[in-house]
Amino acid sequence: MRNEIVEKAKEYLGYKEGKNNDTIFGTWYGLPNQPWCAMFISYCADKVGIPQDIIKRFASCTAGFNWFKEKGHATREHIIPAPGDIIFFIWNQNNTTPDHVGLVEYVENGKVHTIEGNRSDKVQRFEYDLSSWQIYGYAQPAYTDSNEDTKIDILNDNTINCVFDIQEWLNLQYNFAIAKDNIYGQETHKALVKALQIELNRQFNSNLEIDGIFGPKTKAACINVRKGARGNITVLIQMMLFIRGYSLKIDGVFGSDTANKVGQFQSDNDLIADCIVGKNTFEKLFA
Repeated sequence: MRNEIVEKAKEYLGYKEGKNNDTIFGTWYGLPNQPWCAMFISYCADKVGIPQDIIKRFASCTAGFNWFKEKGHATREHIIPAPGDIIFFIWNQNNTTPDHVGLVEYVENGKVHTIEGNRSDKVQRFEYDLSSWQIYGYAQPAYTDSNEDTKIDILNDNTINCVFDIQEWLNLQYNFAIAKDNIYGQETHKALVKALQIELNRQFNSNLEIDGIFGPKTKAACINVRKGARGNITVLIQMMLFIRGYSLKIDGVFGSDTANKVGQFQSDNDLIADCIVGKNTFEKLFA
């Protein structure tokens, strides 16, 4: 579903409205000649068959965000979103409700790339820093294939239950050649730090040396990771929590259980228990 809605949105890149906000999206929705950024999202979801209990049709950005929030599928946090997530914007820092909405296409080098309708009267691509104040929040629709996609893309369909599995995953994911001996020793520790450095370079253009040493430069490159995030950095955080003795599912999704374990780890290590993996928590986990 994530891929399908993004591909559908891409079909309309360059589409421009007619006179008085006249669009196929407004006509389809039943509100012609009206602002249409939200109706564009609703249209794309409908055309690929996404049920309304996953993405409800909405023409108002505020109503749309609130609907997702009531279902527990919206956040105001600056997360690392996934393709197909819905991104809401404000154009004034004092605004308390969203002004505009778009669709996340992908995230790369610390920027979220979007497809948006009704920007300068047409459908266009844009990009924003993940920390941009213009990002009001995200909706993360409960796509029925989300968990399976995450399992296949992130974990290569492997279940992580022990150090052996972690070693095998690191070798497969990063072409390492660490011994698969089920022992958390120096070699495995350095591989985990190297993997973190690779991901920070890949996702945020951090220009770190891949030396397996968690030093000041690596710490400075770490970004806040919190509930709602997903991807290989979250996998590595979960692996380090597991190694440190906190039982949790390693699936690359920063959900409630992972957040709770992060909070427990922070309390146990005299850190502020905010359930956010920031620079100091990264250091305690990886150094």
